[in-house]
Amino acid sequence: MLQLCLEADGRTALVNFPVPGAYITRIRKIRVRSIYSTGLTCPSNFRDVTVTVFGPSQAGTIAPATQTICDGAVVASITWTPGRGTIQGWERAINAGGFVADGTLGVGNPITPVVPLVAGVQTTYRYRAVIQKRCLRTHL
Repeated sequence: MLQLCLEADGRTALVNFPVPGAYITRIRKIRVRSIYSTGLTCPSNFRDVTVTVFGPSQAGTIAPATQTICDGAVVASITWTPGRGTIQGWERAINAGGFVADGTLGVGNPITPVVPLVAGVQTTYRYRAVIQKRCLRTHL
């Protein structure tokens, strides 16, 4: 079951319907109409809307996968090679800790993180992109 998010004229609707199989995109035609939640209760006429359904978010890859940075070295940019979706932000983990949002990295691609180096202390930083598909925008 796929949940489709439609935004139109400042309103949002969630529609659940089956789209079987593995796919990058599928074209579907849906019938919609408006019904006011207050005031007038007369529904509008049905309208057919053609929508493109994108497959679920899909992981891409981060490159370089690893890099060793010594005192005085330059940090190479980290690039997410798209799977399917849009970068919503980046997360960072230090040593064996869990991932936490790192707002300093924004939503760019590539990113060049600032890695603080402490002389004589080995620290491992791990980064991952937070990926999400956007809501479909259409005019009904």
